[in-house]
Amino acid sequence: MFGLGIGELIVIGIVALLVLGPEKLPDAARSLGKALHQFRRAGQDLRDEVLYSPPPSVDKPVLTSLETSAAQTSVTAQSAQPVVPVESSLPMSLPTTTTTDKKE
Repeated sequence: MFGLGIGELIVIGIVALLVLGPEKLPDAARSLGKALHQFRRAGQDLRDEVLYSPPPSVDKPVLTSLETSAAQTSVTAQSAQPVVPVESSLPMSLPTTTTTDKKE
């Protein structure tokens, strides 16, 4: 079972009898048996799920998180409104200043 021999099991049983007493020992053993049964069943269910689950569908490719975020970003960018230039109240060209160098 867990690498325990019959001698170790007898010692564990005697210690359990001394600690729990004869009234509580059957209830403790029953609870321990139920817990081990549920633990084994959960392990078997997990094993069956991993081994016998159907493979991923070929029709839908599995996307990584990076590809998913890139796809969401491109959809957001495509749905954004196009940028329309707004007429500005500023003049189209900046005034140029002319400096004349007078040589005296």
